[in-house]
Amino acid sequence: MVWLEHIYNLMVESECSNLVSWLRQPSMTPFAFKEIVSNCLVVARNLNWELVLVDRDKNAFADRLEKAGIDLGAVPISASE
Repeated sequence: MVWLEHIYNLMVESECSNLVSWLRQPSMTPFAFKEIVSNCLVVARNLNWELVLVDRDKNAFADRLEKAGIDLGAVPISASE
């Protein structure tokens, strides 16, 4: 994954407390999600990253801002750029 070579600090925000718990304590991950969590941790292994649980209400506000930007014709940044 060449694009990972250009990421030095990464903050991952999630409103899903289960996901945050599983990434912090992978042994607690239910079997159905173990492969996904494991893959996330493999990708993040060589990164300086921080995992943050965000308040659902604040995240909803961020979602509305993003949708408004998309409606205005903003171009989202993708990992392939």
